[in-house]
Amino acid sequence: MKGKLDNCLEYYICKTPYNSGNNLYLLNKAGSRYEKDLEIGISHFLEHLCLGFAKKIPYNKLVSGATLYEHTRYKIQAERVDEIPKQLIMLKKILLGETIVPEQIEEIREDVIREWNIGCHSESYSMRKEVFDELFCYDLVSRLPIGDYKNISNINIEDLYAYHKKFYTTNSSATICLGDIDLVDVEIQINLNP
Repeated sequence: MKGKLDNCLEYYICKTPYNSGNNLYLLNKAGSRYEKDLEIGISHFLEHLCLGFAKKIPYNKLVSGATLYEHTRYKIQAERVDEIPKQLIMLKKILLGETIVPEQIEEIREDVIREWNIGCHSESYSMRKEVFDELFCYDLVSRLPIGDYKNISNINIEDLYAYHKKFYTTNSSATICLGDIDLVDVEIQINLNP
């Protein structure tokens, strides 16, 4: 089942035949390929910032995210069907920017830099760079979602708010719900929390 809310947010609901929990996703067209040179890494930084807030909420135990070239994905697992409305509200908070907490920026920066250090000094990073440099006519490696150390070190709250405002819009996002769910009930919940 799919639909579109009045605010242009698209949603997709699918009953899965296997017991994998109830997974809610927010997909947003804010991947590393859309970053300007001085923004390289901001999508990834913003993902960590949004997840940092979401993980502090007691009922959000199973929260994860990923930043890719084309999009950023947030995933919240609802262990029970009755948790879905709360999880939809959390995804809405991410989309509205309510999870950007200025006091967490330095903690998140350290986390992202730690990940950058591990990732960029790995064998897989070197192999990826070599393969991408050979396969593509432009330097795709300079747009790796993990970002650029210098940019990560200099990202500030104004940068994050501006990037969020530009890319985290309802017409460039979608909500997805997969699980052992009643499609109509979930659609009603999505429409109640646009």
